[in-house]
Amino acid sequence: MLPMLVSCAATNKVESEATNDARFNTLISNDRTYRVQWHSLPDPIPLNEPFALELVIFENGNDDQDPLRVELAIDGRMPEHRHGMNVFPEVVRGASGSYRVSNMLFHMPGYWQLHFDITVDGVTERAQADVDLE
Repeated sequence: MLPMLVSCAATNKVESEATNDARFNTLISNDRTYRVQWHSLPDPIPLNEPFALELVIFENGNDDQDPLRVELAIDGRMPEHRHGMNVFPEVVRGASGSYRVSNMLFHMPGYWQLHFDITVDGVTERAQADVDLE
């Protein structure tokens, strides 16, 4: 499955509720450049039912900043089974710098990874979250 992409280049001044909201999970990208704050709707992620993600992306280490607008690709993978989702996620950027990802579906129980591929100026960096789905 190929993940959907959204592209933008600038930042936007916004008061982000994500930074203080207990619903949001925090990830640091693999090269430690970005901080991703995300949560699922509904929470927890259901088995074999559609769900959505809401997220914001920040430059890591800069707590007094606006969310970044980036090229973003999202995918769900089952590394132990060597496959991913049977659907294509749809990524929409909100006016405040947040993102909403719909059309997510984890169709079987087990160990999943959410991949957040963040691209800025042609350089892609991944943040990933582990999800154990019963």
